[in-house]
Amino acid sequence: MPLLHLLNTRWEELEADFQEVYGIELSDFWTGALSARRAWVLITQLKPGSRVHRAQGAVGAWSEAEA
Repeated sequence: MPLLHLLNTRWEELEADFQEVYGIELSDFWTGALSARRAWVLITQLKPGSRVHRAQGAVGAWSEAEA
């Protein structure tokens, strides 16, 4: 899924994941403090139980109860 499409469709989940997992403000992407390359790398490395994976119904994503 292309980066901009993912940011447009799953912003809330990604924002929460970035804050929880990396301690990074996803809004830094829009100011240039977070590059597109780094954002993509961090997104692709989120664990299967992340909010964004659960929201997309990814195979292997676990539920809140399993986390």
